[in-house]
Amino acid sequence: MISMSYILRYQPINSFRFGLITLIFLLLFHFSSLGQNPYKRKLDLYQDTLKKLGTMIVNGSDETDRKAATYKFIPTLVRALKIPGSFEYGFDSIRSFRIVYSPDRKFRIFSWFVNINDIAYRFYGAIQMNNPKQLELFPLVDFTEHISKPDQWISGPKQWYGCEYYSILPPDEKGNYVLLGWKGISDQITQRLLDVIHFELGKPIFGGPIFNYEDKVLDRVLFSYTHQATMMLKYLPEKKLILFDHLSPSDTTMKGKFEYYGPDLTYDGMTYSEGLWRLKKDLNMTNESSARDSLFIAPVKKPTIN
Repeated sequence: MISMSYILRYQPINSFRFGLITLIFLLLFHFSSLGQNPYKRKLDLYQDTLKKLGTMIVNGSDETDRKAATYKFIPTLVRALKIPGSFEYGFDSIRSFRIVYSPDRKFRIFSWFVNINDIAYRFYGAIQMNNPKQLELFPLVDFTEHISKPDQWISGPKQWYGCEYYSILPPDEKGNYVLLGWKGISDQITQRLLDVIHFELGKPIFGGPIFNYEDKVLDRVLFSYTHQATMMLKYLPEKKLILFDHLSPSDTTMKGKFEYYGPDLTYDGMTYSEGLWRLKKDLNMTNESSARDSLFIAPVKKPTIN
């Protein structure tokens, strides 16, 4: 049996140890919180609002509702991005738009779309520069309907060939960043594309003659195919290769009618040399497909976001 004198003798020591441990935990929590954005709570609140608006953008019953939600979404996003430290805030719970960072963390691109009459798409976006002193933001204005030859189109952000970007490659020696994107064209045709962005006097410029494709130098490369198919287009950094499905019509008589095009189980790619990305045909790339490709399937007419 433990005597009362033993309990009285050691109880103060145990209390002191307990207090010391508590103090250590409080200090650890305090110092760990110093590295966090002190404005995170505000950003969390904005994220909740943007998430609700984003759900309406995707799930709105008609075009009017979806556009109205977008018109509220844009200024709300701008207000959120004005908060210090917003560049590192990922808005991870919002599934209605995509955010991609440049590998050097110089900028990031927001992009999303609004479904128009269930058969067409209008794209929206913005480029946020990594400027810790103030918000440096470039809105992107979808100019698609005025662009007759998008593969020969160089423009600023207000005349943008709208799409949803999902990957940015490291810059080349001239500061060109290749962008991988998805674009809904209609209820019959979908596109993947290779775009490029660089900065002149701090301003973004889209498109540039850096793609040597089918013996032509293009400002961007477009891949058009049936909306019922899924095309793989991705960058393999270990091989320094842009890999993609080769597209062909389901019947030779349908050549040029892209609503009948789809992957034919062969692969092409592009590699970089002497300032150009050059086409390489019929690559042997067994098992290079990735489960992540399913993330970039063309959305159904009325997708649901929970």
